[in-house]
Amino acid sequence: MAKYKYKLGHGLAINPEKDMEMFSSMSEKGWHLTDQGGLMYRFEQGEPQKYIYTLNTDDDISEDMYITYEKCGWTPVIKEKGMHIFRAKPGTPDIFSDTESELELLVKERHKFGIYALVTGIILAVVFVLSRLFESFWWSIPLVICWCQFVFGFFPFVGLCRQIKKKKA
Repeated sequence: MAKYKYKLGHGLAINPEKDMEMFSSMSEKGWHLTDQGGLMYRFEQGEPQKYIYTLNTDDDISEDMYITYEKCGWTPVIKEKGMHIFRAKPGTPDIFSDTESELELLVKERHKFGIYALVTGIILAVVFVLSRLFESFWWSIPLVICWCQFVFGFFPFVGLCRQIKKKKA
């Protein structure tokens, strides 16, 4: 039997709740989140456990904060700049004790992705116009690259807008 399993995520910036539910469900089946690469998650086989997962998108979390989270029952699973995933036993208090601090973080992330989407959208438009003016196969390469960059900025922006709207409701 395989020691690792890989699963495609739903997109943390678009719908983090679905990914957190997937992690919990996998843990109940004995597959525990260990790593992330691109849109794929790696799970390692172990004892079935009931865990809840949460996401913190702060760029940098100090070691003191990690210690505080651990004292509150949260174990870091993935530590990357801008993406920190923690797990805990059900019933553990949330990392974000109030909606206001979580909203502040989401608004900051939305602003960052909004600027990125705007800049890449402008570049995409310029490259598109140039590709139509010069009608060469070679223009399709930067066009595809710009399109991909735009998508990776725009969809997280939309997802963050949705999360902010949901938190404010």
